[in-house]
Amino acid sequence: YSHKTNNIHINKKVYDTVLNSLDSFGLAIFSTAGVMRAIEKYPNNKFLICIFAGLITGIGGGLIRDIMLNEIPKVLRKRVYAIASILCSIIFYVLFIKINCDIVVSTIVCIIFTLVLRYLAIKNEWNLPSL
Repeated sequence: YSHKTNNIHINKKVYDTVLNSLDSFGLAIFSTAGVMRAIEKYPNNKFLICIFAGLITGIGGGLIRDIMLNEIPKVLRKRVYAIASILCSIIFYVLFIKINCDIVVSTIVCIIFTLVLRYLAIKNEWNLPSL
């Protein structure tokens, strides 16, 4: 499928791939940032608080985007979006707090993990079960 807008041809598959890659990258960055902020705010490093902060921070931007576009939010329907954020947050917490990895290494691992997980979810059409 190709779409022509103002003499620019947009390949739908390439467009979707780039958009999903950037969305996954943002999901990973914001999830890790949420965990990091919770770690700073709560020095006793409460695991569930940190993971919840990562989840809310990670999915918040996409949720607002979808609502502004008058769409059903991806977090509620598509491609393990919230699960990717939760797993990313857990991995960051474990690497940074429990294993004492450098923040840069922890973040890079989380970005790669989230990109791969979201790519596989999109490619294999993994979705959460619906009622």
